[in-house]
Amino acid sequence: MASGSGVGAQFGGKKETVWGTAVTVDKFWEGDSETLSMDQDYYDGMGLIAGQTFAPQSRGKKTTRKVGGDLAMALPYKGAGFFFDQMVTGTITPVQQAATIAYLSTFNVGSSVPSKSATLQVNKPMTTIADKAFTYPGSVLVSAEFSMVVGGALTVKFTWLCKDETTPDTTPSGASLASASYVASNDIWVHQDIALTYGGNAVAGITGLNWTWTQPYASTRFFLDGSGVISRPIPNGLATVTGSLTGEWYDTTFYSAFRSGAYASLVITAAGQTAIATTYFPTFKTTLGAIQVRGSSPTVSGPDLLDLTVPFVTKYNGSAVPMIIEYTSTDSAAW
Repeated sequence: MASGSGVGAQFGGKKETVWGTAVTVDKFWEGDSETLSMDQDYYDGMGLIAGQTFAPQSRGKKTTRKVGGDLAMALPYKGAGFFFDQMVTGTITPVQQAATIAYLSTFNVGSSVPSKSATLQVNKPMTTIADKAFTYPGSVLVSAEFSMVVGGALTVKFTWLCKDETTPDTTPSGASLASASYVASNDIWVHQDIALTYGGNAVAGITGLNWTWTQPYASTRFFLDGSGVISRPIPNGLATVTGSLTGEWYDTTFYSAFRSGAYASLVITAAGQTAIATTYFPTFKTTLGAIQVRGSSPTVSGPDLLDLTVPFVTKYNGSAVPMIIEYTSTDSAAW
């Protein structure tokens, strides 16, 4: 029901069969914010006329439009596989764990070039207490930024490149607002749920971390086809995962790695406190097969504890998948 404010917003999506062919969204998430929007480009000619100091209306024409933006949320126990699926190719089917209601979905990010797209829809209610459905067909996931700090929750910002922005009133017209339904009791992970290992050993003294997966795409494929919207984005660069850990200058683990330039694995595990079934817990686990620590040495800036910032980059070591996401939930259907 409309609220006339962001209170009435809703965020939904559905995987497309054909890029840019909109489908009716049927998955919904408890989002925090979004920046999906359209930028319209224009041609402004001068059209000089004797005695006239303004350019004529006939010389101002809209041309191409660019669409995209972010969807930010706390990562949920259920339903997030929709987004991870957009980072890989092929059908990802959750695997049942020991005849329980726990299912493991594994996403091998970087083992293939992403090829999927989705239709997204956001309700942006007007102050006249009217719902306004904004639909984004041909949405390609270009970035996923994860973050966790002490005292906080595991959050993520998904960045999209979209074919178009439509509403029921535009040409072409967009879909009506879908009826939203949400997963009941869809919990989130907080900092007490996080465990880190580097090179197979537990990490201590860390108070915050973030990591971002990015896949470059050719995003300006406009042609003389009368449409004004982009053609399908094509990957045109190498994917990256970069990030950083922050905390205290606790031990020499990361300084030694910084000095040597060595590569080692970083495993980030978020596991809920209440079991789904027997020994299986709601889990989001990211394994970065080979990270290299970069940055600079710690410095003394006063009498307080010394801070530590550990930037890192992820590379392919020739064997390990660069980024593996393992998602254990009650979600049993193929993504």
